Amino acid sequence: MIFCRSWLLALMASGLLCACGSALRNGPAFEPLPAPTARYDSETAQVFVKDERRGVSKDSAFDTPFFSLPGDGESRALPISAEVETAMAALLKRLVPRVGSDRLYFQVYVRRADAGWIAHWWDEEARATAELQICAFDGTDNSVLAAGSSESFAYATSADVSDGEPARLLNTAMLHAWARWVQSDRMIVAVNRALAEKHRWGRLLAPMPCGP
Repeated sequence: MIFCRSWLLALMASGLLCACGSALRNGPAFEPLPAPTARYDSETAQVFVKDERRGVSKDSAFDTPFFSLPGDGESRALPISAEVETAMAALLKRLVPRVGSDRLYFQVYVRRADAGWIAHWWDEEARATAELQICAFDGTDNSVLAAGSSESFAYATSADVSDGEPARLLNTAMLHAWARWVQSDRMIVAVNRALAEKHRWGRLLAPMPCGP
């Protein structure tokens, strides 16, 4: 999609000027996260993504028009790509050392995974927002060790936003939201503390609920 405003740009240059360029990506999803200082006290760990949203589009690409006016755009709920789930598992693998004997797993509930684009006077913007509910389980009895939510946002401005740019931004936002939670020292300590409590007492003294 090429963003053209010939009747405005004629003030600065003769003829019709259509600008195309690479997207400038920004937002919290592109901000670096602090490296964790702790690791999970578990020998194995898995992550599962559960998406029970309604009205999710089957297609991640947007059919953007050749010409657009300010305010034109589209936004919808997109499916979660297999690449994102693979990247989530790869990140978790780096946080689980070969010690202990617990079977730890994480359930990621997708609350929101929206993406789209909107046209402005001088450029176009692609956007994506991800909101997750995340729960850590002890696989020996499926008790909830820790639970919380995480979200992230990404956008890209360009004279030419491609049809696949919103979905790419969503993948970045999804992985960033997951990383903010799973590699947070605060959450790692909370999970490890709950595991130690179970080892000592055979159960969690203050079990917590978990759900989407």
